Amino acid sequence: MRVIVLFASLIVVLVLLLAVIACVNIAGLLVARAVARQREIAIRLSIGCGRLRLARLLLAEGLLLAIIGVGLGGVASIWLARLLVAVPLPFPVPFEVEVPVDLHLFGYLAAMVALTAMVIGVAPLLQAFRVSVVRGTGSAPRAVGFRRWSLRGTLITVQIAMSTVLLVATTLFVRSLWGASQIDPGFDMAHVVTVEADTRSPQLTAAEVGAYYRAAIDRLNNVPNVVAVSGAIVVPLSMGSIVNSLLVDVGSKDRAVTVNSNWILPDYFRVMGIPLRSGREFSETDREDRPRVAIVNETFARRLFAGQSALGQRVRRPASDGNPEPWAEIVAVVADSHYLTLGEEIRPQVYWPFGSGVGNMTVHVRTESGGSGFAQGLQDILTGVDSRVPVRVRPLSSVMAVALFPAQAAAMVLAGLGLVGWALTIAGLYGLVAYTVTRRIPEIGVRVALGATPSSVMRLLLRDGLAIAIVGVAAGLIVASLATPFLSMFLAGVAPRDVTSFSVVAAALILTALAASYGPARRGMRLSPTDALRAE
Repeated sequence: MRVIVLFASLIVVLVLLLAVIACVNIAGLLVARAVARQREIAIRLSIGCGRLRLARLLLAEGLLLAIIGVGLGGVASIWLARLLVAVPLPFPVPFEVEVPVDLHLFGYLAAMVALTAMVIGVAPLLQAFRVSVVRGTGSAPRAVGFRRWSLRGTLITVQIAMSTVLLVATTLFVRSLWGASQIDPGFDMAHVVTVEADTRSPQLTAAEVGAYYRAAIDRLNNVPNVVAVSGAIVVPLSMGSIVNSLLVDVGSKDRAVTVNSNWILPDYFRVMGIPLRSGREFSETDREDRPRVAIVNETFARRLFAGQSALGQRVRRPASDGNPEPWAEIVAVVADSHYLTLGEEIRPQVYWPFGSGVGNMTVHVRTESGGSGFAQGLQDILTGVDSRVPVRVRPLSSVMAVALFPAQAAAMVLAGLGLVGWALTIAGLYGLVAYTVTRRIPEIGVRVALGATPSSVMRLLLRDGLAIAIVGVAAGLIVASLATPFLSMFLAGVAPRDVTSFSVVAAALILTALAASYGPARRGMRLSPTDALRAE
């Protein structure tokens, strides 16, 4: 549940980032429109229109755009959400996903309209307030020149920076998807199947549940082609986890640590193919009425007992009802394996024996060979144990689909968001350079009349677009380097500050910025003094 919530929160943040990119893009267009309307605005001011009334006019235009855009987006999002909900997940979720059309949705859309109108309306409003009545009505001579860091240029720079962050996240998740598929999970999934029995029926008592599992394991042990049978509460990489505190006997004072926990049956490590580094596996004699025992992984042994053997050391769970738990002796150390996700850092882990109180678990079966027919045969055998208990048999390798799902989903969603953000940014930069060429026609005409060559005019216009792109990309890389460490739990096989990913995004954005600037710059290169006079 925690992983699902965090993943959903990540997607929401990135979608909001894309929404801001779109708003900044529209704001840039409205700024250009406000500049083009300088004469109109100046005339309005000269005949007595107050700036407050002018602000209402410009904000109303932004509000109209916001209502249309958010309305169309809301309808499309409802349709897309229902389409996505229908896509089957590779793992069960503890809740039902619905897309209700109610007051909450309309309230959200209204808030988005207000926020969008405010974002896209403020920039042109600032531009309009800078209009001079004397200059706007043509009573003052026009200056020839260009300010690169105008309001619209600043907006495009911000847009490029945010697109850089979005594209870095996209690249990291795409590379993570490849890296995750190459990671060794720490256990052998070949020829292992899991048996999931739904024993939550109110018709079954706790004693009947225990009897069911014992009978099922006995039957499975007698099936030809079955090498070993075991069971555990948590199936690794299946979105399930048990994390709790543990006290370690390290001398005069107990040391508290946070560990991953799992309750297992004998032969678990043999079935899972997890190497036993030292000690012994659990046996049938490890029950509650005998001295308590535990098994730890190598990370636990290395962190808690550095320089000495973990065998014979004591651990216990904190008291839950005021009575302290008995000490448990560590009887084995096993190799590390991934527990919750492939991208996680290996944490200390403790395995506890089920003892005599066998309860709800997932049964693990190692076979000499297997296939869909063999799995179906096992399901038929287990259905015969108790027809009231639904059973699902599937290969352990299917957990890889669960483990890779966050990376796959994030890669697909972020690829879509990244492409849209990239397209908006390039369109915005193209529009800025084209607008710049139009505004600088008099200047370009003067330069050409004074002997400027077409190539020098081309370099001048490309340099302006490239400068904006470089500053935006640099700012975006700085923000991305601060933000990407929060993605580490979703990444596998790639560092959050992966130099290759950052470099690829920076190079791609700068090259596409050059390409976007080339068309308008080429058009400006062909201008002549005669064209400048016509424009005047």
